[in-house]
Order: sequence, then C-alpha cells, then structure tokens
Amino acid sequence: MKIIAISMVLFSFITAHAGGIQDLTIRQKLGQVVQPDVRWISPEQVRDYEIGSVLRGGGTLAKEGEQPTAEINGPLAWARLVQEYKEAAVQSSSKLPLIFAIDAVHGHNNVTGATLFPHNIGLGAANDPSLVERIGEATAREVLATGIDWNFAPTLAVARNERWGRTYESFSENTDLVSQLGVAYLKGLQKEFAPNVQVFGTAKHWIGDGGTTGGVDQGNTELSYEELLEIHLPPYLAMLEAGTKTVMASFNSWNGKKLHEHKFLITNLLKIELGFKGVVVSDWDAVDQIAAPPGLSEDDKYMYQIAKAFDAGVDVFMVPEKWEKFIELGERLVQNHKRGVTPFLDPLRLDNAVMRVLKLKLDMKLTEKPMPMDLYATFHKDFGSMDHRNLARTASLKSAVLLENHLGDLIQYGEKVLVVGEKAKLTGPLAGGWSLEWQGVPGNIPGSESIWDGMQSQSELHSLNLTYSPDLSFKDRPDKIVLVVGENPYAEGQGDRPEVGPRLSAKDEALLLQAVSSGIPVVLILVNGRPLLLPDYADQVSALVSYWLPGTMGSAIAEQLVGDMPFTGTLPFSWPRNEDDLDYDYRNKSINWRYPLGFGVLN
Repeated sequence: MKIIAISMVLFSFITAHAGGIQDLTIRQKLGQVVQPDVRWISPEQVRDYEIGSVLRGGGTLAKEGEQPTAEINGPLAWARLVQEYKEAAVQSSSKLPLIFAIDAVHGHNNVTGATLFPHNIGLGAANDPSLVERIGEATAREVLATGIDWNFAPTLAVARNERWGRTYESFSENTDLVSQLGVAYLKGLQKEFAPNVQVFGTAKHWIGDGGTTGGVDQGNTELSYEELLEIHLPPYLAMLEAGTKTVMASFNSWNGKKLHEHKFLITNLLKIELGFKGVVVSDWDAVDQIAAPPGLSEDDKYMYQIAKAFDAGVDVFMVPEKWEKFIELGERLVQNHKRGVTPFLDPLRLDNAVMRVLKLKLDMKLTEKPMPMDLYATFHKDFGSMDHRNLARTASLKSAVLLENHLGDLIQYGEKVLVVGEKAKLTGPLAGGWSLEWQGVPGNIPGSESIWDGMQSQSELHSLNLTYSPDLSFKDRPDKIVLVVGENPYAEGQGDRPEVGPRLSAKDEALLLQAVSSGIPVVLILVNGRPLLLPDYADQVSALVSYWLPGTMGSAIAEQLVGDMPFTGTLPFSWPRNEDDLDYDYRNKSINWRYPLGFGVLN
C-alpha cells in the first residue's frame, strides 16, 4: 500500500517546496496540522515550527490590549498583522505558505469599521438566497481587505430549542431553508474576484449542534441515526455539492459520544460515504473535551485525546495556546506507533491529514495569491463601503418581521412619538454577539446606526414631534410610544437559558407593562436573537416587530415604521407561547404557537 496517492499537480506543488511529503519530518508534519491563535504564537515561531495555519479568535483585535479604534483595529492594521505571519512562514525550511483564518460570521465582525449584516436568524427571516449570496460576496471583499484566506462560516445548525445561546447563528429550524441559505452564502463568499484571489468558507458544526437536548451549548444530541440524517445532514450535503473544502467538527456529542472522537461520523460518513476530500478542522480546544481514562497524567491524558481525534478523522487541530505541547506529544504518539504502544498516531493517518492541508493550500492558490498588503490596496475601498452599508440596510429591512399590527401605518404623519428604551440608542445590542468582542459589546459599534438615528432621519420628512426617554417619562402626552426592548449581546455558552428560557429582563417587562398601561398605542420592537417568551400583557400592544439582530444599519426600521418601506420578513422559527413549547419544533402540530413558522404580517 502506498502511503499517499497524489495527483501530479499536487506532487509538483509539494516537491517545489519540500522535496515531497516523505521528506517532511514528523515535527514539520505536525506543524502543518496544528492551528494556534496569533495571541500565543509569534511570527518567528510560525517560521521555526513550520506552522501550516493560524487563526485570530473571535473578539480579538489586531493589537491585543488596545482600544478597537480604526487605527488600531481597522483593515490596514489587520493586513499588516496577517502579512507579518505570512512572510514568516515562507522563510521556513519547507517554505510552505501559511493559511490565516478568522470568524467572520455576520460580516468581518472582528474588525473596526466593517459592515455588520444581520445574523443568520435575520437572514432566515428575509428568506432571500440572492440577498444572502450578495452578503457572502460583500463579506469576502472585506475579509480580503485584511489579507485573510479562510472564514469559519456559515453555520449550518438546524436549531430546535430556543434555550440555545447560538440560536441566532442558525438560519432556521427548517432544514430546507438552512440548506438553501447556507449554499447561497458559500457561493458569494467563495467568489473568485481575480485569478488566485478568493476566500474559502467552512461548513460548521458537523453535526447536530442545533439539536442538543434542552438546547445546551456543546451538549448531547439524542437522536436516532435516521433522525440525525433527516434533520441535520441535508445542509452539509448541499454544501459539499456546492464545493466547500473545509468542515468544522462540532463541540456537541451524539448520543453520548463527542463528535471530535466520532470516527463513524467523521471518517465513515463524511469522508468515505459522502466522499469529502477536504479538511476537517477541530473547534477551539475541543479535543480537550474527549473523555480519557481516569488516573492519567496531564500529558498522557492529552496524548490520548489527540490520538482519538486523529483516528476519528480530524485533520487540523485548533489549539490556540498549547500548540507546542501538541507538537511535542504528537511526536511521542508517532514513536508509540513504531514501538507498538498505545495511545499512538499512525503515520499514515498523519500523512493523510497533511496531504489534505497541502491540497487545501493548493486549492487556495496561496503560492500565487497576492500578499495581504497588496490585497489591502485592492480591496480597502470596499471595506465598510456605502455599497455594503446599503446592502446591510436592505438586509435589515427584509429581516424585520411584523407580528402584530392594529394601526395600519405604524406611525402617522405629524404625530408626537415617544421613543423609549436604552436599546433604541445603542448599536451594540443590534449587532449582538461576535461583534468586535466575542460576546458582543453592550454600548456602541463604531460606524453603526441606531434605531433612534433612523427615527431622527424620518422626523423632518414626516413632520414628527420626536422625543426620547430611556424610562417612559414624558411631559407632553405622545400619540404613539415606540418601545425598544430585548436581549443584551451574548454568544455561545453565555447565551444559554436552560432554566427559564429566553425572555425579557425584569426591567424590560416592567417597562412594557408601564407602556401598555398608559393607554397610549404602543409599537413594540424586539431586539432578539431568537423568539422570546413574552408576558401575557404583550398582547395589548398595538404593533409588534421582531427585529432580530440587524447589524450596522439598525436605523433602517424607521422607514418601515413610517410606512415608506413594507414589512416582508417571515418567521424562520415557530414562536413559543410558553416554556414547555421550547422543547418542540414546528413539526409538532399539537402546539398552540404564539406565531407559527413562516408567519408575518406583510404589507
């Protein structure tokens, strides 16, 4: 049996750089399959350890510890950072080029001044594949302005329980809609703008991350194999057909076994049965969650975990901080195989992983791709451009779902309007998680427009007497109250609501009760990453809008409030009426949903 069968093109690529894969040392091979975060590895270490890829993790800045100003954290700062690491890589003995990766999940969300689009749940509400494809393309242009190659998006989760803190990263609870929009995003993201100039996406998280019992993040998906394939597999089938080259393994378990050690699902199903020839990348330190036998030392435990993940079929190991330990123990695992000692790493499995990484680099055309500063020179004009902001405005408009309307036009010409709630003036909550910081920011996102900004822009056009109050205090009785409440920003883990389910804070519920008790018509705008459990008195509002997490152009909704633009969005999730409903999805016909999947008052 030959160690590796490779095409002549790939063979030429490898021999041009390293004399063939068999000339690479075990240490060099392990360097190619480990992925540190640049916060814990220097460019010189990338060169000396011959690292194959690095990432800049979610919510990290171009210059760590600094304020996220445009100068410190804008596209130029990022391009300089990426170039520094890429130049170091080609100075190594193998001269293999470096892949730089990022989480750009709703626009290039780590970078100051980027256009932030609605999160996936909002795009599911818009239900417009053409729009999503254009958003993928716009995101790629902004990513290219920073010289980055690999984007960990889109998320293909079919979320089935709103307790889950990553629900907003899911396009829908409907499998078909997730498949359609995931493919549309990938098509736009992976557009080749010029020869050798392209961003690669990732199908994540393989598999079943949206189906965990109780909506627990990184929890256990308890389904039969047939249900797993029926509900959670189709988006991946569609992505494989659309040409995805990378798949990220999921933190979750399937019936008690972690995906990162699940050889049946990664190797047998994905690689063999489905014929996936690309790279399977681990999630952030996910290998650490593989259960090891008791009584092992820390090194022995980690060796066991690495060996299990390699054997399962993981090719690239996202090990942000302890990558040196990974390489050290990986070498010991290969020696264990030679000595017939367990745990071990089969050199054939290592070679296969390395070959997949090198093939990915070939597909990315990294040896011909312009360097980051050259890409910046070409694409910086697209970064946060008016065209992209207008696209974000369109997406925000299409994502808003009108759930109740007893008013006709929500705000009439010449009315006195009181805008209430802190979230009306803040843009951080409109962006949600994965926005400058991993868990999002509670204040404002530079370059973003708030709901209040939008209302002010409409004030003169519609002769509105407009005032703002954070707490519903007023001197002159208004004709309408526009109440903006909802969720504070959160991301994975911290967004889980396992006990009470997702709902308004006590402060917001009190504000809503005060508003509906005033006798003044209330237009309630929810800023939400998922359907929320609403108190019964929410039924007393005159109009209700779910605005999800609209991103940079949250101001857009003002055009809909005054009747200049229609509401066209529909629910990508069924909306529960009470806590018990959270454990079911739209397929359960016995549930009396507050609003069913696909509902929306259109005008």
